[in-house]
Amino acid sequence: MKTITITEAKKHLGAYLKEAVAGDNIGIICGSRIVGLRPVAVTSVDFEQAGDPEVVANLTAEQRDHLYTQLKKERKEAKRRRKKLLSGTTPRPA
Repeated sequence: MKTITITEAKKHLGAYLKEAVAGDNIGIICGSRIVGLRPVAVTSVDFEQAGDPEVVANLTAEQRDHLYTQLKKERKEAKRRRKKLLSGTTPRPA
């Protein structure tokens, strides 16, 4: 695995993304941890949750309200996890 700093990743992000897509293992050092850069599969559900305008346009008012509530919960949880991670209180995996 190739490990790089955040600064290095910022400078050459496009090149590292191409390497990751090609199958190379790229790790970005974030504090005392390493975060893997790799492609992920995206499904139609991901677009729905992201608020794809074409999908949202075809939802009922009740479905839109439910989606909006879910997105608010996910955003709040992501903020909480990010704050915990940045404060260093998140336990490391074994």
